[in-house]
Amino acid sequence: MPQQQAKSPSRAPVAPTRRSAVPADVPLAATQQVPQPAPEQQRQELLLHRYRVVEKRGSGGFATVDVCWDTRLRRRVAIKRIPLAQADGPTPWQAVNEALAESRTSALLAHPNIVTVFDFEYDNAFAYIVMEYVDGLTLAELLARVEDGRLTGDEAAHVLDCLANALAFAHENGVLHLDIKPANVLIDRGGIVKLGDFGMATLASAAGFGGARGGTVGYMSPEQLTGEFVDERSDVFSLGCLTYEMLSGRAPFNAPTMEKSLKLIEHGTEPLEAIVPEVGPEISQVVEAALSQGPITRPQSVGAFADALLPILGDTRIGQNSIRSLMGQVEGEDEQEAIQWKEAQRREPREVAPWVVPFCERLIAAAACAALAWQLAPGLPLWRLPAQVQPFGPQLIAGVVGAIAALLPQLGTATLLVELVAVLGFSGAQREAFPLAVGLALTALVWFVATHRNRCAGAALVLPSITGIPTSGAALAGWGCTPGAAALTGFAGCLLAALVRPLMTGGFVASVARDQAGVAYAKPSTWVCALACGLGACVAAACSSPEHPLRTALGQLACAACAVAGLLYAARLENGGIWVEPRMDAVAVAVSFSLLMAIVGALIGAGNTSKEQL
Repeated sequence: MPQQQAKSPSRAPVAPTRRSAVPADVPLAATQQVPQPAPEQQRQELLLHRYRVVEKRGSGGFATVDVCWDTRLRRRVAIKRIPLAQADGPTPWQAVNEALAESRTSALLAHPNIVTVFDFEYDNAFAYIVMEYVDGLTLAELLARVEDGRLTGDEAAHVLDCLANALAFAHENGVLHLDIKPANVLIDRGGIVKLGDFGMATLASAAGFGGARGGTVGYMSPEQLTGEFVDERSDVFSLGCLTYEMLSGRAPFNAPTMEKSLKLIEHGTEPLEAIVPEVGPEISQVVEAALSQGPITRPQSVGAFADALLPILGDTRIGQNSIRSLMGQVEGEDEQEAIQWKEAQRREPREVAPWVVPFCERLIAAAACAALAWQLAPGLPLWRLPAQVQPFGPQLIAGVVGAIAALLPQLGTATLLVELVAVLGFSGAQREAFPLAVGLALTALVWFVATHRNRCAGAALVLPSITGIPTSGAALAGWGCTPGAAALTGFAGCLLAALVRPLMTGGFVASVARDQAGVAYAKPSTWVCALACGLGACVAAACSSPEHPLRTALGQLACAACAVAGLLYAARLENGGIWVEPRMDAVAVAVSFSLLMAIVGALIGAGNTSKEQL
């Protein structure tokens, strides 16, 4: 095509507002219908505790795509979110495996004309594919902006050359794309073309490629539509459809159903030269060959198709410059989008100093373990220590346990529990102490296995034993543990205190501890209080979020309410069904500790949400 056509007035893009391109499997019309949330709402939404959502690009039948700011590496990314629970769709694990297969397939293909996949993650609701962000437009958006919805020969040659290189590389690595369409072709501001979304891709086996997977009606080959054997020539057909659309502005086989699309393919396309006379018969014949109904009559590879078409289609260098010029005419970021990115890049306190939460967790664990170790130390045979060390025995033991807890909170808690078992062993006759020690050791083992990844679990477990107030550990457990671990810790902390407090106040005599603990465990009020603390801690942990301080505070208030309700009902049970005033010190501690944890959560975030802290 003559070079002057690339500069003709008809090439000026239409003037809709600019949209940045991201990998998407939805048409342009769908992306334009998505309302944009306010900047303050976007700043609140954080995916995977790392990626702040800036723009919601759109949604289709399989996934949604968000433009995000990576708060860790300080860069833009595009994240494809695939819901794990879909009506008439695969099971959650099947969805995870399919998304993982897509990510692995894309990760195999490191090529300048293929969108790079950075990472893959999943949670209870979504699978996330983290991809390269392409700052520009999709081919669908570009075609919608230019007059007549078509490109010049030079421009189409550049796009075709890039896509042919990308597909040839994929085919060499045993990967078919099977979903080539304008919405999956991305063009950045430098005119570089990239192919994205390998969600329908299939890998070659020892016997070659297999049966077809889904695709997009209007671009699928006949063998895809009928579920037959597919190979490289299926991608050649789709690339031919794309080329036809770039040159004519029409999708040749676009139809509402697969059956109607297949009938259009059987009927054949209108020759390109009849729609755009300047295309010429040679170009029209090569494209028509790629659109043949039978794979055997098509070019046998994308390379063969490109080699036949590019020399007569146009100059790729001129085409890239022309597309770069078109992209330059697209308006820059508007004021609203600039505000969105500025809000996205605003760093939260937790991001500025990510060490604060782990440091606080270790400090709390060290202080709690050291405090209880110091209180339990008189129950150990300190008289066996050297005379000059005996006066400092409790402080020495507390210092060692606290240091271990500061370095490894889980190991510090385990050391403290070992000390408690040893205290029981030295607290009286074996007949009295042995059952208590064995029961405590087994219970501690179960708790440790369930909570060993939560650094605050140990401190929350022993806090009721230190203070003598059963409700004192629930708020901390709700702040620093996952919901399940928080519930177990709040519950176990109350029951542990019912054993440890009589042991310490009874002069470390096993028989006294056994009798008083037995009385406490026989009271329904003890179990009511323990259940209330466990429930409150679980609710607080479920609500804790570094992105939502208000929700964290409400969760802590709910924790205090559960604890106070448990104290009220426990007091009623102890007084023969009469409502009486509960222990006011326990009520005060429950409320004050929850308020303290709500303030801490608002300032530095919760301690139970980041995977790096587990």
